[in-house]
Amino acid sequence: SPFSLPLVSVVVPCFNYGRYVAAAVQSALDQDWPALEVIAVDDGSTDDTLAVLRSFGSAIRVIERENGGVNAATDTGVAAAQGELITFLDADDTWPANRVRVLAEALLAHPEAGAAYGDMRVLDEDGAVVHESFNAHKGYPVAPSGRFLGSVLAFNCVSAGAMMVRASLRDRFHPIPAHGGWHDWWIATQILREADIIAVPDVVNFYRQHGTNTNMGADEARTVGLLRTELPFRQWAFTHTAPPLVTVGELLQALAALDWSVARIARFDGVTVDTIAADHREAAEAAFDAGHELICTGQTEPGLARIVAAAAHAPAWEPPRALLHEAVAVLRDRSASAPAAGAVVEAIGVDQILAAPSLLTGWVADHAGWPDMTLARSEEHTSELQSHHD
Repeated sequence: SPFSLPLVSVVVPCFNYGRYVAAAVQSALDQDWPALEVIAVDDGSTDDTLAVLRSFGSAIRVIERENGGVNAATDTGVAAAQGELITFLDADDTWPANRVRVLAEALLAHPEAGAAYGDMRVLDEDGAVVHESFNAHKGYPVAPSGRFLGSVLAFNCVSAGAMMVRASLRDRFHPIPAHGGWHDWWIATQILREADIIAVPDVVNFYRQHGTNTNMGADEARTVGLLRTELPFRQWAFTHTAPPLVTVGELLQALAALDWSVARIARFDGVTVDTIAADHREAAEAAFDAGHELICTGQTEPGLARIVAAAAHAPAWEPPRALLHEAVAVLRDRSASAPAAGAVVEAIGVDQILAAPSLLTGWVADHAGWPDMTLARSEEHTSELQSHHD
């Protein structure tokens, strides 16, 4: 009976996708899960999107708003959702008929999980298969499950198009702040602070690849724009994420991803790295001083986390890089002693990350305390350090 099943709210942010949105909405209405509400949020479209949505009549709820971007449209839909579970449908994608059931049943079977996500099949504009598995194409054929916050600080593997979340965690990720970057990345990281996220192997979304995607198939200018949008979130995350939620190794991997993003934007713009990311020098100096003090009193892991945060706040400032280099060298010698005051060490410039993205994090790859470090990435592999969204 539908009355025994949790209601699932489907949030469909829409902006100028009149040619696709009818198929998207119909695929939601065709789900084999009867307890369903569809909320389409028109984000100030200037084409026929709104007319297409209205053609569904009372079968769906349509909310109109002034254009504010995908995060604002998603927030509007999340606020209106009445379901116990909330899931997201991009207006240019479609779903297999079992999508809602597969993800809802995964959450029912795992009460410790705050969200579930699956794989996606990538199609071209005509519906032909481009990639059978989005996950395999992006380099992670075995999608992670559990409390993997440290992993997603470097790159996001939980796409909005493949995700379902518990409404009980809504206040953890809603509303999405100005520094939130992309809605799926923000939602995933905030849920992982509180609960597990469960991966299912099923294809739960048909991702339509076309000329105006933000991510897959995007040209260099659009890709750099994506990286530029992510920078405030990446910098914010270091200030608000520390052991024991994550390991220092994971923070170093996320720092390498930040550095690579900054360097790629700088190369595209033809400028130096210190003009790209916001340089919060005061915050960087405070984090640096706090980290140095912790290390000197034997609190190595929390101290290094603060030094990493300092490096993220001011990517072109060398003192945090030098201290990281020195401190990691001490750890590799299995020594618990603090770094020597005033020692002369080789500073690693952020520009060098572009040629060797794993340079910084490679220092700790063989340390016994961080057995899960898998950071030897070529530039080609590192190019996948992007959030996965449409």
